[in-house]
Amino acid sequence: MIEQYVMAGMWLETYTHRYEERDDKYEIRTYREAVETVGHGNIGEQPAWLKRIVDIAYLGDYIVPVPAPPPDLVMWFLTDRDLNLIEFKQLKDNK
Repeated sequence: MIEQYVMAGMWLETYTHRYEERDDKYEIRTYREAVETVGHGNIGEQPAWLKRIVDIAYLGDYIVPVPAPPPDLVMWFLTDRDLNLIEFKQLKDNK
């Protein structure tokens, strides 16, 4: 099933992402139509689109610190096909 999101009266196809940090590394898992892709690298060397979303998440308190790492933190969010942020997915531990 394709997850869709209504924005400004239009249906958008969405991509679900799970972002985590461990020590000085990050990992991003992207889910679309039952297919998972994985990217990873050093913190601070994220692609520009991902760095913007991570910065917004820190400012908006959308990142969940993990009480017993690793990982050190986890964040879920949706983007459109052009990797524009649609929304952060709230987890139980978020405020």
